[in-house]
Amino acid sequence: MSRPTRLLARAFDRVRSGGRARGAGASPIAGGPYLAAVEADLRGETESALDLFSKAVREDPSNLDAAIRLGRLLRLHGEHARAYRIHRSQLTRRALTREERETIRLDVARDLAAAGRHDDAFEVVDGILAQNRRDLGARSLRIELLETQERWDDAFDDLKALQRVEGRVDRPALARYQAAIARHCLDRAEQAKSNAPELHGRSSDLDVKAEARAAG
Repeated sequence: MSRPTRLLARAFDRVRSGGRARGAGASPIAGGPYLAAVEADLRGETESALDLFSKAVREDPSNLDAAIRLGRLLRLHGEHARAYRIHRSQLTRRALTREERETIRLDVARDLAAAGRHDDAFEVVDGILAQNRRDLGARSLRIELLETQERWDDAFDDLKALQRVEGRVDRPALARYQAAIARHCLDRAEQAKSNAPELHGRSSDLDVKAEARAAG
């Protein structure tokens, strides 16, 4: 079971069990806006899910899954700074498991990347990998960051490292990746060339006129 799936399973366990107590004498939490938010998110109703997760977090600040999901939806809506603040604040919680902490830190990195803060995102990702070299999510995000910066050689090396961590060597996949890089670079070169036809034309006209004057 993947990490997001495990977190989701625990989230539904939380709802079925009545939620986490918020102190002595606190009443249990019913499904309420949190369960409705999860269901709306699964249906792809992002606007409704965003409103419901916001309400769920206000009603129960201890609901970690609601806070993480709220931050992710805010990131998708372009509210990168708010998403970052929400995710970053979750790291101050006590008694986080290593899995939960790595999940949150990865979301922090994604928030930073979405905001264009790539150097900061790299720092977070590399910090995760320094503690757990086998974190596949961090390795995948690092490749995405390298691709964004068009650092193709580094991205290719990281892809090979990712395969080694997964215990496999998929040479056809590596070859396809290299081919995709080559195609991308070729397309960029063709686009750059097509964006300046008039400049080339003017240069040619000037050359012709200069040659004509010289001949005269």
